[in-house]
Amino acid sequence: MHQLAAIHIISPDGISHTFNNRANGYSRGEGIGSLIVKSLSNAIRDGDTIRAVIKGSRPGGSSDLIRDVYREAGLPLDKTDYVELHGTSTPVGDPLELSAIAATFGSSRTPSQPLYVGSIKQAVGHTKGCASLAGLFKSMLCLEKGIVLPTAEVDQVNPKRKLVDWNLALPERAMDWPSSGCRRISVNSFGFGGANAHVILDDAHHYTQAHALKGKHSTTSTKTSLWYRRTDSVLDITMYTPMGALMIALVDLLAEYSIRPKAVVGHSSGKIAATYAAGIPTHEDAIKVAYLRGVYSERVSQGPRSGRMLAAGISEQETHIYPKAMPSECVVIACVNSPKSVTLSSDVEYIDQLEIDILKDSKFARKLRVATVYHSPLMRMVAEDCMSAMIDADNGEPQDTATVPMFSSVTAPLVQIMELVDKKLPSELPYTSILVSGEDAVTTYLKAAGHVWALGMPVSLDNANQNKPSQAVQVAVDLPSYPWNHEKVYWHESAATKEQRLGQKARTDLLGIAVEHQNPLEPQWRNYLRVRENPWIEDHKITGATLYPGAGMLIMVLEAVREITGGEKSAKGIEFVDVHFDRGLVIPSEGSAKTLLRIQTPHDAESSHYNSAIFSRIGEGSWTKHCFVNSSIVSEGTNVDGGSDLASFEWETQISAFDAIKRLPSREVDVKKFYESLDNVGMNYGPSFRNLASLTVSPENGCSHGTVKIPDTRSVMPYEYEFPHIIDPATLDAIFHLLAAVPYLLERLFISFKQPQGAGSVFTGFGQKANRSDKQLAADLVVSDECWSEPKVIVKGLIMRQVSSDLSNIFSDSAMTSEKKTTNIVWKADPESLLRRSEAAVPSYIEIAGLQGWLELECHKSNGLRVLLVGNTLDGDVLS
Repeated sequence: MHQLAAIHIISPDGISHTFNNRANGYSRGEGIGSLIVKSLSNAIRDGDTIRAVIKGSRPGGSSDLIRDVYREAGLPLDKTDYVELHGTSTPVGDPLELSAIAATFGSSRTPSQPLYVGSIKQAVGHTKGCASLAGLFKSMLCLEKGIVLPTAEVDQVNPKRKLVDWNLALPERAMDWPSSGCRRISVNSFGFGGANAHVILDDAHHYTQAHALKGKHSTTSTKTSLWYRRTDSVLDITMYTPMGALMIALVDLLAEYSIRPKAVVGHSSGKIAATYAAGIPTHEDAIKVAYLRGVYSERVSQGPRSGRMLAAGISEQETHIYPKAMPSECVVIACVNSPKSVTLSSDVEYIDQLEIDILKDSKFARKLRVATVYHSPLMRMVAEDCMSAMIDADNGEPQDTATVPMFSSVTAPLVQIMELVDKKLPSELPYTSILVSGEDAVTTYLKAAGHVWALGMPVSLDNANQNKPSQAVQVAVDLPSYPWNHEKVYWHESAATKEQRLGQKARTDLLGIAVEHQNPLEPQWRNYLRVRENPWIEDHKITGATLYPGAGMLIMVLEAVREITGGEKSAKGIEFVDVHFDRGLVIPSEGSAKTLLRIQTPHDAESSHYNSAIFSRIGEGSWTKHCFVNSSIVSEGTNVDGGSDLASFEWETQISAFDAIKRLPSREVDVKKFYESLDNVGMNYGPSFRNLASLTVSPENGCSHGTVKIPDTRSVMPYEYEFPHIIDPATLDAIFHLLAAVPYLLERLFISFKQPQGAGSVFTGFGQKANRSDKQLAADLVVSDECWSEPKVIVKGLIMRQVSSDLSNIFSDSAMTSEKKTTNIVWKADPESLLRRSEAAVPSYIEIAGLQGWLELECHKSNGLRVLLVGNTLDGDVLS
């Protein structure tokens, strides 16, 4: 991967900009594929689905390869409408490939009829060994569907690619195949080592048709592939009665099973199928009748009067009650569905009124979604014309004398039908249906055949089950158009491999990454803290050592708890209780410090506390514990510790307290000198941590207030990239400086999840403190944004050390001196070790360093040493 990126083959932004002026290499993709290649005769013999026909193929060089393949196949270049290119997405490779296409295909095309080109790598990337198959699969689908697909996101073509001059074109959107008849595609493929290949594909439909071959294929015309979008509108056009045609087909299906009726009865369009089942009309005549019935029924719906049909939950006798106020015979019973269900037909205004009247009586009524008012007086206007058309369509060849009695629901008395039924049977006649709404048709017709067979009727089970030796196996052409059902798992996968495959959240600078194969009840995160990856850390030095700030450790815990809880929408912040810092976390200038964050999650529903500990080790050294933190999520509408969470303070009271503190007698602190005083005691804060913008103190009242600005830590990060976070350690560390002192312990801390973001954003806050000793004080701190909209950071019991011995001196301009307040370790030679080494060691040392140097060694070892000087020849430096 590194070598490919170094020679600019792989795109640095991970996108293949094929044919684009932004082309800078390909993006890598993953894929597997298989292609079965057979001779055409064998594929037809075996009943295989033919996806495309290979007209020619050959490996070799670029433009010469294309000419050779077409010459050997005996094919003209101008009959190819599309070429699938390799499309390496490199500034050099793409123009070379296109120039080869232009030198061959382009010369046989015109600007008005260009050759279309494209590549699949823009969509799926370079799938390495599967790259050529991806292009082949796309090409075969284009041939089958008759659609030329565009190449995605080509906003500006590389100027080196003179497409118009070369008679080439990039389809801007999915388009119909540009020519009629046989569809042909060429697929071009390049290998990394120079192994190139070219394949010519024809669509299977036109090829087999032109050569009078009967083979299975999946090629469809453009119109066929698009008509399905208009299914709803087509169904609204009643060119023939769909139910009539369907029932005629069912009669033929039953006959194939050797199921023949003893008697038939028909209603509405069902009479057509009933007469056909009785053997009265021929199959052709039955289809004609169904068609003509649909044609003339359509004329009724287009006539001057518009009608509707109404399904009503009333009896046949009740139908005479509701239309009393309407004209005679304006409402008719189209069908008696059951003793308590009828279908009524009439004009629109009468049907609308009937629906209202029936619904008022709390009975069912609903208009049917039909345009033709069947079984109504409106049908009389086309009755004569329809009958004449049926007579004209009669072919004059009647069937043999029908032996199956047929009963019409219009002319035959009901008693004649009932006489066919045994009187001992119940009033509800048993029946089985071949088709049932909402059920699979194959299942229902097999159930019907089995039911008839169980009654002792002769049924051809072989035909019903389609057990015909001569019948070819039906081959699935495509995958199902619905999602696969993955509820059942048919393979075993270990928890370790599943965790590795599904992955986890990426590593971040502050938190690191979750440890593999861990216990979710005690999750852990590991990280490597390096100065070169987080340069802002180097701005936090204590007595010369680079220490990771304690605020950074708290933010580690904050980010981890948020990851555990999934960033609950109801969570408004996190509260830390009893924070203990044991030892500082030293970050080496070279190398890294490995950190481990361990959290114990709540073990029962009543507890909401997370116990956290942070450890580190440098190199092969031992592990060191740095801090222990107890934390809990504070949610909207909930309280922590019986309603005593810090964020539940009365915010109006805090605003009033802030206003009162600002009115107290106070003095401005020179922020620059404040940080200089920290330098004097060995606390060296660099630019990333000097974020106090202003500080005002009232020493007499033990109060202070000021502002903190968020530093631009992103600008010092590598590539100026910084992972998203709630609040950065440098900002939180500076918020503690609002007390004009340095914290080392805290009792409780609340941090809101809604913090100001972006460099330069401002926090404002105030602190109140009370001395515990000359060197130590406790304080409370309340911080918000500039508008003081809600609490952002609240601290209780912040134990701090003052910068100087006198609190008032911190705020005095004259107190900022260069006097060191701490000692440094200085190593010097031991005089006794020099004496033990040899007698000449001391004179040699005095000769080099002088008597003054020797006396410094003695005084360094023995503090308060008294020296007797004899004579007056010693120089002034020794005396001093």
